[in-house]
Amino acid sequence: MDDATRPLHILLVHQLFVLAHEAGGTRHAELATHLAASGERVTVVAPTTSYLTGRTVGRAGERTDVAPGFVLVRAAAAAPVSSGGWRLSSPSRPHRS
Repeated sequence: MDDATRPLHILLVHQLFVLAHEAGGTRHAELATHLAASGERVTVVAPTTSYLTGRTVGRAGERTDVAPGFVLVRAAAAAPVSSGGWRLSSPSRPHRS
């Protein structure tokens, strides 16, 4: 397989990523699904915390095959910040407001 025919491997790092069955904006999940359906490889790195509810939605390091060519990896917790948004954090780099 040469470079012209090899699929792209797209990495999407998203602090507020949700899947289609979860509440919230799903345009990034739809984009990843479309790209995977067209033959590209997509890996999404997302937090373990729902930005809407604050509940845990997965474990750090958890890998989910969403669709052929589309993988979701839960990488870190998302911590609320004083501005009302969220910031990814990890045990090696704790969140500070």
